[in-house]
Amino acid sequence: MVKSKFLDFCLNVWKNVGINNVQGHSFRIGSAVHLLSLGVAPEYITALGGWTSLAFLLYWRQLIDIVPAAIHKALDLDKVKQTVEEFHKKNSISNALLDTAASGINCTPDDFLPDSS
Repeated sequence: MVKSKFLDFCLNVWKNVGINNVQGHSFRIGSAVHLLSLGVAPEYITALGGWTSLAFLLYWRQLIDIVPAAIHKALDLDKVKQTVEEFHKKNSISNALLDTAASGINCTPDDFLPDSS
């Protein structure tokens, strides 16, 4: 998978649905947090993420503070549904918009591979 093609695809999808404040860096941050939460050793994460420092541990620190509160709140599914609905309203994201975005994702794995030329 070619990073530039993948990010161009994602940015295009986000732009088409009016989400302009998400960047490709979010994948790096999200991946670090996810791997840390799975118990992967920080040394492996720094190597995978290309970090030359332990700056990614700032995300881990935030995770330690955020996850317990989020999990506790997530136990109340009605609250989760309300939170998602509030996010949709705040960001003018309709169900029709989500359906349109999902239906417009017509791609194959080849779309993310290097050009053969």
